[in-house]
Amino acid sequence: MCPRDSNMTYSKRRLHPRLPRVTAALVALGVLTVGLAAPAQASSPDVMPLSSASCLAGRFCLWSGSMYTGGFFDATGNQNVTGVSRAMSVWNRSGRAVRVFSGAGGTGTSQCFAAGVQSASVSVPAGSVRFLTTTSC
Repeated sequence: MCPRDSNMTYSKRRLHPRLPRVTAALVALGVLTVGLAAPAQASSPDVMPLSSASCLAGRFCLWSGSMYTGGFFDATGNQNVTGVSRAMSVWNRSGRAVRVFSGAGGTGTSQCFAAGVQSASVSVPAGSVRFLTTTSC
């Protein structure tokens, strides 16, 4: 062997111990990349469509679309409706009858929903809701 060949062999031996470190660094980078992508996947349920499951016990709920789709509004007391100008789905889980008024502050025409009523297809102008002291209308 000539001296140049022995230097090449020496160089190869010097680089070889770095290979495991480089490999470990690449693996760690891959793990970090996968780990950083996980939170984006975890947040995807936030964009799932609403359903009747969105209406929690003790609440009165309205949706702008039939079959519990579209804009969603829920209340536990008297208030003006926001996000839904015409209710196309209703579920009264409040335990009391609720009257939906076409205008703000309990004004205009109204429709009453007894406690427990659930309808996937209605058409009610929704400006405000008022909870009654009874369970029936």
